[in-house]
Amino acid sequence: MFFWRAKAWPLEGAETVQRKCSNCNNTSGHVVYVAPYGPQLGLVFLRKPLVGLRKYFLVCPVCGESSQEITKEQAFAMKARTP
Repeated sequence: MFFWRAKAWPLEGAETVQRKCSNCNNTSGHVVYVAPYGPQLGLVFLRKPLVGLRKYFLVCPVCGESSQEITKEQAFAMKARTP
């Protein structure tokens, strides 16, 4: 077990959202990312923490900037719509 500050990762199976990035002004499919915050608990050989607080963001694939924070319900609704 470890306490660790993990990096953000894309939410697997979630659809992209077409929008214009406020940073680079490109219109592209923004990806849902999971960003852990606060203390995280997990196993050393896993890249993602098992337990901890998480926030969800739409991230521009061109420049990597987060454009909007979304709720957990919105993120998983986008995942559920994907066949």
